[in-house]
Amino acid sequence: MFPWRGGRGHILSSVPSLQIDDSTKQALLAVVQVWLDRLQTMAVVTTFFVSIDSMLYGYASAALPPDSAAWSSADLLKTATLGGAIILHVCASILAYVASFVLIRYRLDDAEEHVQAAEHPSGASPGTKAREAVRATSLDLRSLVSVYQVRPLSFMYRTPPAAVKTGPEAPDTGDAAALRILQSMIQTLTRCHTVVAIMSNVGFILALMGTIAYFWTSLPIALGSFASVCLGVSLVAGVFAIM
Repeated sequence: MFPWRGGRGHILSSVPSLQIDDSTKQALLAVVQVWLDRLQTMAVVTTFFVSIDSMLYGYASAALPPDSAAWSSADLLKTATLGGAIILHVCASILAYVASFVLIRYRLDDAEEHVQAAEHPSGASPGTKAREAVRATSLDLRSLVSVYQVRPLSFMYRTPPAAVKTGPEAPDTGDAAALRILQSMIQTLTRCHTVVAIMSNVGFILALMGTIAYFWTSLPIALGSFASVCLGVSLVAGVFAIM
């Protein structure tokens, strides 16, 4: 139900023969969807900040001298910081998009197989067959959706990562295998979430530095002072809010 696919299209580890309860599948899908929703939101937010950074960079570059040799240290500071903010936010948006729509994918299982399995269970009594047939008519469509992980860089691994442990010391069940594969997915999504958050926060810092440098170098000193006071008040309020 939860195959693990590598970057070359082959299956590294799969558990198709293990029966996973429908309620377990729905719970696992819900957990994965929570992380995907967060990453999709981060992709939208970082894309929004790319547009803001680009607008600020346009304002700052318009006030620069045509000859780059005549640029002052402040000009270099605001250009470098705003340009770095654009790059970091673009990279964060791309990584969030890849984590949301490329690394984790959904697959729709064959509904006919589920219905046939419910209508014709092997070795079942007539009464059981009738009950299973009624149950098949009210089949939850969410139980037909499987989730799997794509590893585009699997060719770099010398040995494929083991998704399912086998052996007498580790008896396996469908739910246990699904939970292990879910743990691998969550680890991947957590790493992506952490990297996206770090790049976004560093981009915010660079954008603030570039904006303050622009206010002090390209606008009257009174506006630069006012912008610095606003930044200080905002930082104090932010620290107070997260304490």
